[in-house]
Amino acid sequence: MRTPMLTATLAVAVLALGACSSDDDPAIGGTDVPATSASTTEAAPAVVADPTTGGTTTYCANVARGSGDYVWTGTQFTAKTDATLTSAEPQSISSVRVVGSWIVEDRRDEGFFGRWDDAEASASDRELVRAAGASLRAGTTYRLVLRLRPSTTGASQVEGFDVAWSAGGTDGSLTDDSTLQFARHCG
Repeated sequence: MRTPMLTATLAVAVLALGACSSDDDPAIGGTDVPATSASTTEAAPAVVADPTTGGTTTYCANVARGSGDYVWTGTQFTAKTDATLTSAEPQSISSVRVVGSWIVEDRRDEGFFGRWDDAEASASDRELVRAAGASLRAGTTYRLVLRLRPSTTGASQVEGFDVAWSAGGTDGSLTDDSTLQFARHCG
């Protein structure tokens, strides 16, 4: 079930990304997915993965010529102290291009993976921020927003999502072990 906050979060992505994208159809869409992430950092990290989720989950999208871009917002994390996001990107990627990488303050929705042009537009006051170099505020929960462009000539895959930060001279990272597959026929 799509929550109003998820729709609002994705609508912000549509509005904010449309201004910085060369695509003519800047909408987002898809199906609900749970966020799955696991921390891979030292003790007491400045940024932690969503503690209510974990494990490895695989999602598949049917891709055909003309399918367009896809969006992933399943990676959620919380800053325990003020920090700087140094990078947020796929861990391993095959025949998929990352068109854009942002974060948005978001603690309420369950994440999203689907076609970019399937979203419903609605008003929202949430602001997308480019991921690399973003300032993270202590006590704030964020969600990674990636716009992905898979190849339509064969299978494409994204394995895991890394979020790296720096805080007080200490560097750390976490990994969401989710896998996104793009294929002509999902099994």
